Amino acid sequence: MQHSAEQEQFNEIIKDSTRRLVRLKLLGNFFQQINLVSIYIRTELIHQTFNDRKELDINKLELFHLQYTDSLIELLQKIKKGKEQQVSLLSNEILLNQEYIDRIGRTEDTDNFELERKFYSAKASQNLKCVYTQLAEQPNISFFDWSEMAAFTYRYRESYYRELDVAQETLLRKIERQAKVYKRPYVIIERKLLGKLNIQQFKVRFLCGFKAPEHTYELFSIFQDEGLFIYCVEDKTFFMATEQQLNSINIAGNTRQNRLLSEELNERNMLLQSRIEQVKTELKTDQESLLKEYLQTISAVDFMEHLQSVDAQTNILRTMLNLNINNS
Repeated sequence: MQHSAEQEQFNEIIKDSTRRLVRLKLLGNFFQQINLVSIYIRTELIHQTFNDRKELDINKLELFHLQYTDSLIELLQKIKKGKEQQVSLLSNEILLNQEYIDRIGRTEDTDNFELERKFYSAKASQNLKCVYTQLAEQPNISFFDWSEMAAFTYRYRESYYRELDVAQETLLRKIERQAKVYKRPYVIIERKLLGKLNIQQFKVRFLCGFKAPEHTYELFSIFQDEGLFIYCVEDKTFFMATEQQLNSINIAGNTRQNRLLSEELNERNMLLQSRIEQVKTELKTDQESLLKEYLQTISAVDFMEHLQSVDAQTNILRTMLNLNINNS
């Protein structure tokens, strides 16, 4: 190149070409599509060819970008904008979930449910023994103080007790109606259960609690005998049940419901994060086909020979794509 004006034009076109390459590379990093990576590499090769071979007409490089690269960048930016909106929604949900998880962590109580349930088992044993004594020795007494047991129940009911559906509560009520009971104003207890408790010296173990809209139930086992019985807190009713009768109810030990929710939200966030990566990389079938066709076009052996004048081939890519970009 002999003239400074030509050199200045060359430098300016190379500079603009480099800017386009940077934009195309950033878009390629966002979409992570193999065809788009190949398009970038091929475009960089075309750029490098004109940069290294000064005898070539540098205007053809500008023509190439006008006809192809600019249109592709415009298309990808519009697709990217739509995907960023999807990603934003998913990211916001992740953020809200994490805020809730953090809030649960900050408000987690320190009362040690596992330890206190042991004390509760001992209190239940003591109360049942007192009920037996009162029934046997003081049949005219019409009051019993359940407040200490109730304190545990209502402290942990909302956070730990498992919810019962209508069918499950109906099942418990059906089992209760079948029991032959001692009935007093302060307690209703199955006769057979009271006998078993007496034999085992009223040693019982609290297993888990359940909550229904109007009633609270607690499941106990009898020490050594391993028989099960249900305590309906509101009605002060005790009645026996078997594992077979309770096979439709989860009788595993209670865990803090907020902790379970926190675990579920963490799993949800992992799925959402995976979805974000999927949203960024997935393209519609026609968009993938377009990139493949574009790559084939600029990779053709005689491609450079077909770059003629700007007037002759301006907007070739736009015509070829016919994309309906607004729906992309």
